[in-house]
Amino acid sequence: MKKRVIAVMITFVCLFIPMVANAEGFTISVKPVIPDNQVGDVTGYFNVNMSESEEKTYTIQVSNGGTTEKTVDVLAVNAGTASDGSIDYSNDKARLVPDIKVKFTDLATVPKTLTIGAGETKDLEFKVSTPKDKFPGIVLGSIFILDKGDAKSEEDKTGGMTIKNQMGFPVQMMVTTSEKQVKAELALEKVKVGQHAGHPSLEIPIQNVNPNIIPDLKVTTKIYKKGSDKPIIEKTKEDNRLAPQAIFPYQVQLSKDKLIPGDYQAHIKATSEYGKWEWKRDFTVSNDKAKEINEKTVQKPVSKLKYYLIGGGLLILLIVAYLLNKVRKLSKKVNETSELNQHDKAD
Repeated sequence: MKKRVIAVMITFVCLFIPMVANAEGFTISVKPVIPDNQVGDVTGYFNVNMSESEEKTYTIQVSNGGTTEKTVDVLAVNAGTASDGSIDYSNDKARLVPDIKVKFTDLATVPKTLTIGAGETKDLEFKVSTPKDKFPGIVLGSIFILDKGDAKSEEDKTGGMTIKNQMGFPVQMMVTTSEKQVKAELALEKVKVGQHAGHPSLEIPIQNVNPNIIPDLKVTTKIYKKGSDKPIIEKTKEDNRLAPQAIFPYQVQLSKDKLIPGDYQAHIKATSEYGKWEWKRDFTVSNDKAKEINEKTVQKPVSKLKYYLIGGGLLILLIVAYLLNKVRKLSKKVNETSELNQHDKAD
């Protein structure tokens, strides 16, 4: 397996632009106060280099543009990788590799809430403390500020889903203590048949083993019936960005409607400028699993009889419309002839 050394690439983190909630009931905006240990010229997020066993206080300006006092919730969140292949700074339950040694939530200490008066800007202060030993690579996360909107708003429960009137703002933060370079390394967990976005899918969990960001990752997947050399499904997904030591829950749709039981094999290839990885994984779709997933599938298979009935009905309507039009024209012609004959008799 080809591997290359990957440096701590600070430019790989997406720029965070201070955001303002414009929706009705949301009046909060946030802006990081750039510290003296900031690395580079970026101003939209924290990118800091710290010493071992150091504790430092950082500040985010939180503004309330509304006419009433607001209280926001504050969380420290580890950066994860979303199923769409982007770095997610807002999921406090992001899946990380089991043997991760240093997480952002281990370093950051934040207040639980912050109250901001109407038309006021207030400093949100939080602390970051590093361990006694320097760590290689980067630690990535965010300070997540949650605006719950209008305090008078109620939860809307529709179809079993609870929708809360709230909006969150992640202020991204990258922490380094060392310039030590780390290798790019991916690993594949056990693939699992399930459901994603209402369709049968194969979850292919790809681990970014080391504390670095892997950008521009291309993942190609081919699914084979066991014993066949002809793929029944092929998918390529490009421009994926993997967060440090996070698990990418990559999904491959197995069918638009009906999942077929059987034995299968997945061939997965992941490539970037930092390495190339290939895996083969067998998996089985049992009759019970297929039945369970098919019952939950959004798009159910439709019988061809339905299409025939619809088509036949339309054809009958067209024939009836044609005949009615012919009858109408014939009736009109008869009436005109009758009127002409009556006129001739009168003369």
